[in-house]
Amino acid sequence: MNFFINPGWLWGLGAVAIPVVLHLFFRRRYVTLRWAAMRFLKEAVERSASRRRLTQILLMAVRMLLLALLALAFARPYLSSEVAAALARAPQNFVLVLDRSMSLGYREQGTPLWERLRSEAAAWIRSLSPGDRVLVLSAPPVAGRAISFTGDMPEAAAEVEKMELAEGPADLLAALFSGWEACETLSLPQVRFLVATDMQRRSFGDGNERAWNDFARRIQEKGTVGFVDVGAGQPSNIGLTGLAVVNGPVAPGRPAVVRATIFRSGGISDSAQEVPVTFWVDGTKKESRLVAPPPHGAVSCDATLVFDGPGFHEVMATVPADPLEGDNRLAAVVPAKDSVRIGCVYNPEAASDLARPTSFLECALSPAPGLTSFQAIPLLARDLADTLENSRGEPVFDALLLADVPILDKRAVEALERYVRRGKGVAFFPAGSVDADFYNAELYRAGAGILPARLARIEAREVERETGGPLRLIPGPAAGLFLAPFPVARGDLGRVAAWRRWVLEGEGPFARVLLAFDGAGPALVARDVGRGTALVWGGGVSSSWTNLPARPVFLPWVHQLVRELTLPSESRANLAWGESLRWEIPVESVGRRANLVSPAGERYELTPVQEEAKGPQPGWEVATGPLDRSGLWRLALQGEREEIPIAVGLPPGESDLTRLKTSELEALLPGLPLETGRSWGISAEKARGADLSQSLLFLILAFLYVESYLAWRAGRPVHGRGKGGTL
Repeated sequence: MNFFINPGWLWGLGAVAIPVVLHLFFRRRYVTLRWAAMRFLKEAVERSASRRRLTQILLMAVRMLLLALLALAFARPYLSSEVAAALARAPQNFVLVLDRSMSLGYREQGTPLWERLRSEAAAWIRSLSPGDRVLVLSAPPVAGRAISFTGDMPEAAAEVEKMELAEGPADLLAALFSGWEACETLSLPQVRFLVATDMQRRSFGDGNERAWNDFARRIQEKGTVGFVDVGAGQPSNIGLTGLAVVNGPVAPGRPAVVRATIFRSGGISDSAQEVPVTFWVDGTKKESRLVAPPPHGAVSCDATLVFDGPGFHEVMATVPADPLEGDNRLAAVVPAKDSVRIGCVYNPEAASDLARPTSFLECALSPAPGLTSFQAIPLLARDLADTLENSRGEPVFDALLLADVPILDKRAVEALERYVRRGKGVAFFPAGSVDADFYNAELYRAGAGILPARLARIEAREVERETGGPLRLIPGPAAGLFLAPFPVARGDLGRVAAWRRWVLEGEGPFARVLLAFDGAGPALVARDVGRGTALVWGGGVSSSWTNLPARPVFLPWVHQLVRELTLPSESRANLAWGESLRWEIPVESVGRRANLVSPAGERYELTPVQEEAKGPQPGWEVATGPLDRSGLWRLALQGEREEIPIAVGLPPGESDLTRLKTSELEALLPGLPLETGRSWGISAEKARGADLSQSLLFLILAFLYVESYLAWRAGRPVHGRGKGGTL
């Protein structure tokens, strides 16, 4: 590192040798002559020779030092800002926030950005001055790590060097607020915040401008904020952001459509690039397809796969390796069942010898023997509570359809709610026999129950049935995924009409309107309840209410509706990053041990706990904290032959490497003197610190007085000839 403004003048240090050379040169010119009259003078000189020799040595050293100081003054040395600040300032408090999100795994020239960030952060901590204190935070945070300031810089640096890259997203604002709260607890007068990040836009949050502005107002008088940019200049990435079965439930030996979503971020080219996507089932390569994701956009890729045998199957999608390898593969678990048992619940008083309220639904589920894997099982409403309460381990039914059931007793309501909250699905098909007051009071409960919407009233349209009626079925705001499996039949939705319907109201913020009546409100509403799903259809399933059962779209519509209900059972084996695992186990397995093995082979022992649920038979489950490592985990129950695979995915947003602009950062933190750049110090204009040349000139002047005094002592006065002559 250069500490001189004019380093060329350092060659002048060679002039230090001039006094030595002159001394040696003139020393040889003296000739010794013996003279008797000078005998007594010689004795006097010899008595003072040692003192005079010391004075001459000091004089030569001062003259050499003067020449050296003169050369250094012309070279203009300076102290770095860090050293100058350390000598001049009082001890400071720092809050260091390290971004360790998955995007820091991006490789630039073969080295992950995280490794560079980690080493530079450790070096910066070690460079802090004695008396300084630092609080090191990370986003996402390290589990179990205490939040406290420390003055032990070597220990803090060593702790940073041990940090590992996470696979989840970073919330930089949450980390900054944590640091601010720690400062407020200690009542620190001044704090400097330093954030080391790749400036990924997602790490700053979407729509969090007000919260960032609030943070800026809090620290405006007590602190400053700096950002160290360690990101790549123009990062580009192609990653997998989604993998799921589109049609289902999956049955062994039957084709299933698996859809992968590929996202492209960054890059210089604006044209689409073809990328091979490979699909694997249980470790075996099945097929590969080419897709062309648009610039900064996503594209879907479907593969038709066949799963051999019942049980859980592991599906993997891969794309070629690129600088960000963390999202080049994505796993999913697909459960396959020989039959999907659907309980069709009806009121016997509304049934006739020829038909039941669930007849159309039963025919759609099983149009012919062996044609589908659905098994429709009629169930009387009065037997619902006993059937659900007496089931041990896995419930008898994978989903329940309640068609025009007027009322349920208290036991049935509690058993049904527990059934849904434990991960199953139920669909309500109210018609003219239902008691709306009961449904709203016991099942809807102002949005706290399992009914997704309130039954307001029945609306009838007096129109000739041949005209189709004025109520036409159209896709709702959340219909995309619901209608995706049957695009051919989707056009038939416009021909579906209803003459009578329940007006559905009060769908909460967590409800999804899958289908609607054109200009007349929701028709099919879904809502997640606990770990399960509930739906309500307001159009009825009889010919006196609608022509839906007579339309070609009815069969795929019912199949996809059941798919929506059974999806929670499949999703319990597919978790998002950071989601906790909760797996129901049979009662007979309660006394056995359960082990969970991570993708890296780490083993965790789990203890079964009893569910907090209503009813006489609460279930048992094993539960974990947030799972923060993507890939395939394995759950093993003692006494069970096969392990249960659990797939943990990646946050889709981490594949988007879009960088935050400086202007956007300034808008988030208005009124603050922001410092951003690649350096861990302050801005380049202030990097030189204190200029020492003026101090050297004063030092030279002082040594000139010293040289004059020594010359006089040595018998060489500055002006004229002294008494003793010259030596």
